[in-house]
Amino acid sequence: MAKRRGQSNRYGADEMREKVEEYFAETEAAGRMPSVGGLALHLGFNSRTALQRYIDGSAADKTPLIDCVDIITRARSRIEEANIQALYDRDKTRGAQFVLQNGFGYTEKQEIRHDAVINVQITDE
Repeated sequence: MAKRRGQSNRYGADEMREKVEEYFAETEAAGRMPSVGGLALHLGFNSRTALQRYIDGSAADKTPLIDCVDIITRARSRIEEANIQALYDRDKTRGAQFVLQNGFGYTEKQEIRHDAVINVQITDE
């Protein structure tokens, strides 16, 4: 029986863990920030969206791939943490803000001030 496109078991848990660690080692050695897109490409996916579909499909099926899902989820957390730390680097702040807001759902705190003057007149009729 032919495998459906995108449904192949790319790696076992140990091999997935090795590929993820290899990705982080390569980005660190090259002085690059890790990204979900870069991780996806390193793992052999066509895009970060394809990686997300893989995660969603594996989690929904409750197959043995759940170990791989946990490994990828932890890798995403490492990418998120790298961007949080980059906020403290003056040269990387804007890029890190963009990644955190668009890739991880962070928002900037919005304060709405209500400085309107309200006059209340009470009359006795």
